[in-house]
Amino acid sequence: MLKKFINYSLALIVLVGVGVLVFGYDSSAAIDDFSVSLQLVDDGCVGQFGQIQTTAPFSNSALELATPWAYDANGYDPDCARLQVNTSSQGLPQNDFQVCLQAVDGVSLDSSGNIAGYSQEGDIQCTPMASAGGGWSGWAADSNYYDFDALRLIIRKSDAPLPDNQRLKDLRIGLQLSDSQCTSQWGVPKYTPWYTILVDAEARLAAGDTSFVYDPWSNFAFDSNAYDPDCIKVGLDVQLEAGPDEDTITEDDGTEGGDNEDVVDEGATDEVADGNDQDALPTFSCSLNADPEKLSKDSEGDVIGRSLLYWRCSDDETGELAPGKVRLSSNTEVFGIDKEFAAQSNVYVTPTAPSTLFSLFYDGQVKATVLIDVVPASFDEVNP
Repeated sequence: MLKKFINYSLALIVLVGVGVLVFGYDSSAAIDDFSVSLQLVDDGCVGQFGQIQTTAPFSNSALELATPWAYDANGYDPDCARLQVNTSSQGLPQNDFQVCLQAVDGVSLDSSGNIAGYSQEGDIQCTPMASAGGGWSGWAADSNYYDFDALRLIIRKSDAPLPDNQRLKDLRIGLQLSDSQCTSQWGVPKYTPWYTILVDAEARLAAGDTSFVYDPWSNFAFDSNAYDPDCIKVGLDVQLEAGPDEDTITEDDGTEGGDNEDVVDEGATDEVADGNDQDALPTFSCSLNADPEKLSKDSEGDVIGRSLLYWRCSDDETGELAPGKVRLSSNTEVFGIDKEFAAQSNVYVTPTAPSTLFSLFYDGQVKATVLIDVVPASFDEVNP
């Protein structure tokens, strides 16, 4: 448990330590080249670490860039997975693209621990294209939807570029796992840091700044009991440089930490909370996410860092933003937020209750929720 908490803390520290830098980059510049790494582990995210497998750089001429098969140390029933976006100074071709996952079972390893074979190959599941704002793939699983052994991540590029009025400005990638043949035990989505946060952190390290811990990985994603998931999906969040014909949301809502004037298209996903099919608006769904997902208290009881809530409500078929406002509400009087916002926006919060559930309402219906926990910073308190 201690190792698991340390891994979690490192990812949190980089977000808290350098997260403010996301507002400092040149908004006129597109990101540079990138690749993506995937790692699987077992034992509730603390043991049997598998080899890190990485795609070729996006600038590679191939239109399909896949990692080698990733698996835990014994190639059998991993519990958890995580991702890393690798930065580069190479120029980035502006192809449209999507991110995909594929799962297999029946993995066998040779005497060196390398994959020698597999069976029960599942279908490839892909996110919407970057030009459509990204979003979540369908559930990837092996052919019998039971306890996959290995995964590969694929970046699929279109041979066509992004539209003339779009340019890739920022990105991050997430994972979510589930069990019971994708029907229950949904885990919490885990994301890599934003590309631009990593670039700013690397620049600070190069300048000799050692005041923070640099960890470019996402937190480990797992199903609700961190044991033998059946299914996994990948999410692509992108920020696109807005052209003259596009609407750009840069709303400062006036709440605490409302320094988000430069944040554009935060959380452009189309994750749908379970049971959100409403008769009044059958084609609209909302995403609501928090980054970082957990905050800690220091030795004096003060909260370390803030959490960025970001959301998007859009038409499932067209991707267009919902034609109205949403209401963001919390379950605690301690925080006490209950107000209206644009259908796509973001706000910083610093909840002080042990657990705060934020709910997003559209047309009077709960469309998405996210839970933020405030935990002690002491390892002894977290793992008595």
